[in-house]
Amino acid sequence: MPSGIKAHINPDVLRWARESIRMDAAEAAERIGTTPDRLADWEDGLELPTIQQMRKICEVYKRPLAVFYLPESPKDFRVPNDFRRLPDTQRGAFTSRFLIELRRMTYQREVAIQLAGEPNYPIQGLLGSVTSSAGTDDVARRLREVLDISEKKQEAWADEYASLNGWKDSIEKLGVLVFHFERVRVADARGVSVADYPFPFIGVNGTDTPQARTFTLLHEFCHLLLNASGVCDTVERLKPTEPRDEIETFCNRLAGSALVSSSSLSAHPIVRRHGHNEQWSYEELKALALYYKVSLEVVLRRLLVLRRTNRAFYKDQRDALMRLKPKGPGGPLPVPRRVLRRIGQPFARIVTDAYYDDRITGSDLAEFLGARLKWLPDIEALLESRNVLTGSDA
Repeated sequence: MPSGIKAHINPDVLRWARESIRMDAAEAAERIGTTPDRLADWEDGLELPTIQQMRKICEVYKRPLAVFYLPESPKDFRVPNDFRRLPDTQRGAFTSRFLIELRRMTYQREVAIQLAGEPNYPIQGLLGSVTSSAGTDDVARRLREVLDISEKKQEAWADEYASLNGWKDSIEKLGVLVFHFERVRVADARGVSVADYPFPFIGVNGTDTPQARTFTLLHEFCHLLLNASGVCDTVERLKPTEPRDEIETFCNRLAGSALVSSSSLSAHPIVRRHGHNEQWSYEELKALALYYKVSLEVVLRRLLVLRRTNRAFYKDQRDALMRLKPKGPGGPLPVPRRVLRRIGQPFARIVTDAYYDDRITGSDLAEFLGARLKWLPDIEALLESRNVLTGSDA
């Protein structure tokens, strides 16, 4: 097809697609490879972009081409309204990058629904199975049983990456799509969950540390159990200060209890030897964090919940941790591993199965994978061998 053919799209939809991700015209024009004036002409219907330019627009806005031919702007996915931000940040002021990634994950869920037929996964019976007034230790034990993760299995994981992969794999087996989103600051969002069936999904921030991602993953899974979609931020809530904080506080406590159970922590040799002193050395905290493959903050929080330390010590230590710049993921991942980390194993299997069943084209598959088809054999090898679960990242 000649590159100069015009695309007779709906200019109102074109404007809506940009504004729905809160991207200003200057940034959009730069990413698309045009000028703000020309983009304005397209949005006002004074000019028409070419098919080639529309393909770039689809890539930037994360929208399928067909959307731009609709007679009117569609109703878009609404961001969960219980979003909470850092204290000095306006509530709900999402960045365009986060909204793009949220739209991408929502779109991939829609693709999974279309291609998977009538799924029947255990997660359907688990959505809304918990209330925020439940005892967190009891729910945490049930959660581990559902995920089939014993304390012995957790102890056997080699490191924090194996831990993240182990929890993620078990959650995916229930029928949850787990995505990683990219190029979003941790201060803007650590995770997101949408509790709609089929294929509820969880997104975790790929720039965060593996220990933090594990906690976020469990925190967002707790949102699914409550049937309460939400976005996880970096604000600490030991006690709810307003009604809508109750869910966040509960999810924090439940995630912590699942990762570091009260019985296990109380029986740990380091804790037993420590006695009743409420002050803990860095070496003790670090050893416990390494044992459970969690962050120092999770260990501190669990010790506080179990009344093995006091609030003043917890606050001092947490403030010190917040001043440190945590070490995030290492170097670039190989393309096949990066693809599976970003879209998750269930989604990758759904779209590759559809490709071999001749229900989607090779171009469709490349779009859904976010990679060229030359990587398909390596992606399939990872899916087949499940080596993605034992690699250096998840």
